[in-house]
Amino acid sequence: MTDEDRELDALWRERFGEPLPILGAADIVRAVLARSDPPPAAEAA
Repeated sequence: MTDEDRELDALWRERFGEPLPILGAADIVRAVLARSDPPPAAEAA
């Protein structure tokens, strides 16, 4: 896994709560992340 794949995996897990399904396809992954809704904001305690 490249450093870029690791970075994208962390972003994907943060956004979707699951591991990155595609390795080596940074352009596709970045496009999906850019089009997805931002993750829900944490509720104030």
